[in-house]
Amino acid sequence: MNRMIYFSLSFLFLVSLVFTGCKAETAKVDSDNEKIQNDWTVRQEYSDNGKTLFTVYPDPTLAAGRSYGYMISFTAPFETFNGKTIEIEAYHKETGKRINAIPPQTITEPSSGYDSLNRFTVSFMLPLSGLWRYEVRLDGEAYGDVILAVGEA
Repeated sequence: MNRMIYFSLSFLFLVSLVFTGCKAETAKVDSDNEKIQNDWTVRQEYSDNGKTLFTVYPDPTLAAGRSYGYMISFTAPFETFNGKTIEIEAYHKETGKRINAIPPQTITEPSSGYDSLNRFTVSFMLPLSGLWRYEVRLDGEAYGDVILAVGEA
C-alpha cells in the first residue's frame, strides 16, 4: 500500500512539474509578444535574427492628412514575393486606429529596373499625426513592421 501511495504522489508531482513548465513557457511567449507590440521606438528598418528584411524610406515631409510616397527596400530575393499578395496595415499608437494603407495586391514583377523588390513604391494618406506602426503582410501573414512618426498637417 505504501508503494502505491509513493507512486501516486510521484506521478502527481511529475504531472504538476510538466504543467507548471508549460504554463511558464506560454507566459514567456505572451510576454515577448506583448513587449514587441508595446515597443513604439521609431525605426525605419525591420530585422529578424540580425538580418535586415526591409527598410522604409518615407517622404521627408511626411505629415497627416495628405498622401505621401514611400519607398520600401526589400532585401529578400524576388522569389520570396513572386505570386504573393502584399498589403500594409497601419496602427496609430494613441488611438489604436487601424488603416488598411495598401490593400492586398499580387506581386508579379520586380521593381522597375531591378531584379528584386529593392525599390517597391507606394503612396497613401494617414489621418492623424503621431506614431504609426506599419505592418507589412505577405499572403495575410505578418512579414515585419516599422514605426514612423507622422507630423502635424
